[in-house]
Amino acid sequence: MELVKGTGALAMDSKQRKEKFLQENYIRWNNEGMKLRERRLKHGMSLERVGEMLGTSGSRVARLEKGLPVSLAKHLTTSYNLLFDHIELRKTLRSFFFDNGLNWRV
Repeated sequence: MELVKGTGALAMDSKQRKEKFLQENYIRWNNEGMKLRERRLKHGMSLERVGEMLGTSGSRVARLEKGLPVSLAKHLTTSYNLLFDHIELRKTLRSFFFDNGLNWRV
């Protein structure tokens, strides 16, 4: 009987720690997610398209943008930012080439 009680106490402690962790990080995650969403909307891209380009689902991208927990969130956030860095760099380069009468072949 004691083993069962001990396991229940550990499970409750684990749930409490998880809740505390979520509460402590929600505001930061939500702020980061809003910035990601703004970046996506600036480029007129759908959740599904971004998810496809990142090799994940649009619903997972939506959870990230809402500040909700997702698995491997740091990796997904880094990939998300790299994707839009790449898109923005291509646009800058394309403008540079056209503005200077150069041939853009990428």
